[in-house]
Amino acid sequence: MKSKLLKGVLWHKRHRPVVNEFRKKVLNLDLDCDELDTLQYQLRLLSRNKFNAYAVNDKDHFSHDNMGLTKSMYWHMRSKGKTPNNLRLITQPSAYGYVFNPVSFYIGLDQDQRDTTVVAEVHNRIGQRHLYDLHSIVSDGTERARFDKKFYVSPFLSMDCWYEFSIVDEEKFIKLNFDEYDSNGLLFQASLELKAFPLNDRNLAASLFTHPIIPWRTVAAIYLQALKLKLKGLPYLEPQQEERDNDHVARLSLINI
Repeated sequence: MKSKLLKGVLWHKRHRPVVNEFRKKVLNLDLDCDELDTLQYQLRLLSRNKFNAYAVNDKDHFSHDNMGLTKSMYWHMRSKGKTPNNLRLITQPSAYGYVFNPVSFYIGLDQDQRDTTVVAEVHNRIGQRHLYDLHSIVSDGTERARFDKKFYVSPFLSMDCWYEFSIVDEEKFIKLNFDEYDSNGLLFQASLELKAFPLNDRNLAASLFTHPIIPWRTVAAIYLQALKLKLKGLPYLEPQQEERDNDHVARLSLINI
C-alpha cells in the first residue's frame, strides 16, 4: 500500500497589525488515488463514500460532471496542459461523518517523476471551494510557486494580497508552507509539518485517542482564533456580495472547458 497516515502540526502566525500565533495537532491522509477504491476493503476504520470512524468522500472535494474526485482532478490538470500519470491527495478525513478541510493538496507526477503538478483545493466558511493551480514551480530541493489571492477565506484578511507556496515532499516527511503578502510586506504565514506512518487499522485506532475528532477541533480553533483577533481590535471583513454569490466550482468548470 502506497497510501500513508500523516500526523503533525499546523502553525499559523499573523504579523500585522497585531501578532497572533497558534499551533495545533492535525491528522491527514496521503492517499494514492489509484488505491481509493480498494482501501476500504483493506481497512476497517477507513471508508470511501460511507460512514465510518474515518472516511474520504467525493462530495467533500472538487468534482467535474460528477466524475468523482480522482477523474475530476486528472481532468482539471490535463485541461491546464499537465499530463500526470500518478495522483496523490493530501487531505483531512471526515471523522464520524463530519469534515471541514481548509485546504487539501493534489500532487501529480508524470511518468518520469520529473514534472510535479500541485493543486491546492481551498474551502471557506461560507461553503465555497476554489482550486489554486501551482504550476509555476521551480525545483531547488523545494518546490515553490507564487500566485495572486482570488478566493475569500479569512474575515480578517483582505483580498488584495498574494501568496508564496512551497512544499518539501519526502518519503517520511512533508512540509507545506503558505506565506501571504500585501503591499506592505509579509502579513500571514501558515505551515503544515507532517510525518508519515503506515496506513493500517492499528494506527487509525490509535489516532482515535491521540488525534480525536480533528474536524470539530479544526472548526473550534478557527472560531477561537477569530474571537482573539476580534478582541484585539481587527476589523471584521465580510465578503463582498459579488464574492458571496460567486460559484467557484461552476466558474472553474467554465474556465477549463
